[in-house]
Amino acid sequence: MAIARKNEIQKGVSLYVTELRKARTQLTGADLKAMGYPPGPQFKIILDKLLTAQLDGMVQNRQEEEVFIQQHFPLQKTPPTLMAS
Repeated sequence: MAIARKNEIQKGVSLYVTELRKARTQLTGADLKAMGYPPGPQFKIILDKLLTAQLDGMVQNRQEEEVFIQQHFPLQKTPPTLMAS
């Protein structure tokens, strides 16, 4: 922040240091698992996109976070298994 010459940059850095770096989503990996998502590296992608949506003001609460995830990362429906006769 000390090397930033423009006031806008200083304000942006200050906002990050004082508030934005503490931002967390309400949903966690455990919540994604409970929603039916298989655990794996995609959890980080989903939660990162969710955090971005939160910081951009697209989601403000847990319910909106769930809707966001369902819309942007729909669960794949697995076809029913055929029973051998």
